[in-house]
Order: sequence, then C-alpha cells, then structure tokens
Amino acid sequence: GRGYRVLSDVNMPVSVVIPTYNRVATVTRAIDSVLAQTYPHFEIIVVDDGSTDNTRDVLNERYGDRVRLVRQSNMGPAAARNAGIAAARYDLVAFLDSDDYWLPRKLEVQVPLMADEAVVLSFTNWWRGKDSSGQDYFSKIGLSFESEPSVIDCPLRIMARRRGTGVHLSVCLCRKSAIRRVGGFDERMKIYEDTRILWRLSLEGKFAVTSEPLAVWVDVDTNQESRLSRPGDYLYRREAAKRTFEVFVETYARAGDFPSDVQKAVRDFMAYSLANQSKFYALDKRYRMARRRALECLVFFPKGKVLLKTLVGLFVPWAFVMFAKGPRDS
Repeated sequence: GRGYRVLSDVNMPVSVVIPTYNRVATVTRAIDSVLAQTYPHFEIIVVDDGSTDNTRDVLNERYGDRVRLVRQSNMGPAAARNAGIAAARYDLVAFLDSDDYWLPRKLEVQVPLMADEAVVLSFTNWWRGKDSSGQDYFSKIGLSFESEPSVIDCPLRIMARRRGTGVHLSVCLCRKSAIRRVGGFDERMKIYEDTRILWRLSLEGKFAVTSEPLAVWVDVDTNQESRLSRPGDYLYRREAAKRTFEVFVETYARAGDFPSDVQKAVRDFMAYSLANQSKFYALDKRYRMARRRALECLVFFPKGKVLLKTLVGLFVPWAFVMFAKGPRDS
C-alpha cells in the first residue's frame, strides 16, 4: 500500500452493528468496549437474532437508550447484519461480533481513514486470543505495508493473499452505500457470508489500513450453542469448501482487468476449494463426485499439497476414508 494522509479533524458519525445470539455473557463486554471509545460520534445497534436467553432484559436494564436493540427470529448472521445495516442512521458502519471487543482508540484511529471517498473499507490490526497479549496478527502472517497508515489501491491482492488477509468483520469500517451496491450480506449463506461481502467490496474501491492492533478477536468460545459458525465441525468444513468456491468463481469472473498475479492468486484459491470438495465427497463415499471435482481442479494447475490431494481424489479417493479420523456424516 501507499502512504495515506490522515485528517485529524474528521468527525464522521459511525453506526456500530453488533449481531448476537445467546451471548449475554460476552455481548456486554463488546458493548462496553464501544462505549469506552475515545471517539464520541457513534450509535450502537445490537441485533438479537432470536436469542432464548435473557439478552433483551440484561441489555435494556444495563444500557437503556444508549443501545438500540433490534430483535428478530433466528435467521443467521447475514440476516442479522443486514437488519443492523437497515437500522443504521449513518453511512459509516462498523461491525463487531458479540464475542469480540475493541480497544479504546479504534474508532479514533480508523474513522479518519475513511475521509477519502474512494475508500470503501478500512481495517485495523488485531490480536487473536482471549486478550491483547502476545503477537499481533499482522506480524503473525507477515503482513506489512510501506507506510502507516496505508491506502490499498488493489485490495483484491490482499484478499487473495495465501498467508492470510488480516481482514475480518470485527476490525472493519465500511461505507453503507458500498455495502448496498454489492447487495448486502447474502442471507442464503449461513457460513462465509462475511468472506463473500469482503471479496465483493474489494472490487468496489480502495481499502485503507492501520497496522496498530485495535481489537481482540476471541477464538475461544466454550458455549457451542452461542456460536454462529462452528469451524471445527465436519459438516461446517464440508459446506465451507462449497461456499468458498462459489465466492472465488464470482470474483474470478469479475477480475478480468486485474493484474495477472492477482488473477492467478484467485485461481489458486479455486483449485484449493475444488481439492477440498473432492476430499469431502470421498469421505462421504461419493467417489464419482470426488473424481469429478479432482478433474475440475486439474484445470487450474494445482501445486504442492493441493496437487497431491487432487491426485488422491482422482485415482484413489477411498484413501481419504482410510486415513480419516472420527465418524463422518453422509
């Protein structure tokens, strides 16, 4: 990315959207982290996606009119975020998952990055874990920029980065107008709906970024009933292989004018997704479909482990079953 001149007197208001489902124990921490922001121009919208705990009573008693509570039947994270966007009064929308939290200067640092109207999204560095200790995530994945802060003219190059993007919704500040242009969150998708909208936004304009860690992404959640997604679950991973391929195909179809290295990176992701689909079809003992996905993968010239997985899926798909651990659902 290139240098970005920050305007210190920017005071654009922000709508903070927090979707939640049965997370009364953590959503208050998320809300408190917003209320503790040094930047004062914001509203908080909590979308209760059909919680069956006492979320409503706790939030009303603890926060009163400092939080706008939108309630709906359980429809999933995409619908919850869309409801929050619809309720938002301002064009700048920040997302915060109810089990994550921000550090006090997040909005103060991030809002000025949106002063350039060509920037459709800004994001910050963050910590992954239970607290803001250890190594920041950008350092962990080797993500660095020439200047601080930085504007990214080709954000698709970041999104297609093999070692990780550093972008997730709890560190994103977006333009509501850009979100609407890309159709909002895809409510058909119960997983990877966030990936789809981030990739779509990367085709809409520029991103801006600060390498200062300003949020904590909490990846430890013992209450499985409160999770909107379950990445350790076999069915989740099988569905993810299909959904990510859908996202990458859509992106590749629109990336014809992008640099060749960016197009190749998207093709590599398509190959990876097809190889994973081949594996999961084999684990379901649907060997014909496993071979078909492996053949489709070969079109994209897979390499390394992806090529190995592809060849197994093509010639000996039952090997996946032989070496798989644990029960598999059909």
